[in-house]
Amino acid sequence: MLVEGITNLNLRSKTCKLVALLAVVALIAGVWTSPLFGQAVQNGQNQTQQSSQQQTQQQYAQQQQYIQQQAAQLRQQPPGAALQQAAAVQQPQRPFPELSAKDQKYLEHILDYWQQTSQQVKQYECDFQRFEYDTAFVDYRDPTTNQLAAAMVGVGTIRFAQPDKARYETTELYKFTKPGEEYKKVEGIEALERWITDGKKIYDFDFKDKRIYETEIPVEMRGPQGLDRSPIPFLFGANKSLILNRYWVRVIQPKGAEKEYWLEAYPKRAEDAQNYSRVEIILDEADFLPKGLHMYSPQYDPKKNNFSSRYISFQNRKVNNQLSKIQNFMGVFVRPQLPIGQGWKRVPRMNPGAGKTAGEQPMIKKP
Repeated sequence: MLVEGITNLNLRSKTCKLVALLAVVALIAGVWTSPLFGQAVQNGQNQTQQSSQQQTQQQYAQQQQYIQQQAAQLRQQPPGAALQQAAAVQQPQRPFPELSAKDQKYLEHILDYWQQTSQQVKQYECDFQRFEYDTAFVDYRDPTTNQLAAAMVGVGTIRFAQPDKARYETTELYKFTKPGEEYKKVEGIEALERWITDGKKIYDFDFKDKRIYETEIPVEMRGPQGLDRSPIPFLFGANKSLILNRYWVRVIQPKGAEKEYWLEAYPKRAEDAQNYSRVEIILDEADFLPKGLHMYSPQYDPKKNNFSSRYISFQNRKVNNQLSKIQNFMGVFVRPQLPIGQGWKRVPRMNPGAGKTAGEQPMIKKP
């Protein structure tokens, strides 16, 4: 299902955009092997590697402090500041030549079928794993596979109900420690993320400061058309014309990718380009819904050893499940109540019309 707006992949840039919902419908299933559950990378690193690891951890702590300061400042920005920032971003240019008539026809055939399939989804839920890659924090590759280790791995759930309700929660967070060791689980509230949309407002939780930020969605952006501005692109109700209007898209098919359809999308709009330089969408042949999504930072540049990106795999996908329908009716997407006696507050936010995207976060979440 189509969802847009995705999280800011630039670790050093500002965090917290705002507009619409989440991404719930079927983007994920894992294409890459998860480092989370046990792929320990080799033991016996030399002293130079240990020293480098200590420096990386110090860098990480400094970056997290900076990110939190920037997030706090952004929350205090007056309406219109985000719009001015977006206007300053350079307009993207077409990244590849015009497709041949044959390739264009094939692409549109895939998009048509994806749109038809997603239109049949009334309720959707799944589990997800989110891998955050950035060599500024973790620059280690498995010597046997050359796979870059993720700096952070998030685990959570996504739910969606037509036409415009969604819920996104990160329930567990793991961080890279050093080669040869399992990922360390991050304990406490620092691991938690949650945001909900009931179609009229977005509710973004800040567990550290005990705040629920509420953003009213403009009337003209409500309904399915509002979902294209949520934090994870291409998750809710795929629409061919909207996709082609907003992205330059082509079909790519990596070697060995069987029973999958791979699309590569580059943003046409400056406000999208400031969040990601391109997105790869992996459609599962079985249900023709997204099973994986790889989002590349604007700073991603292998020539400079910058591999800042985010990969999300969607697992245990359930479409039009009757139990989900009952749970949705029972209040999964309603306006959340403030916890009693715990110091929580509601905080109004600027509406999403200023070009920012709901739930934008730093590429790597605080440990």
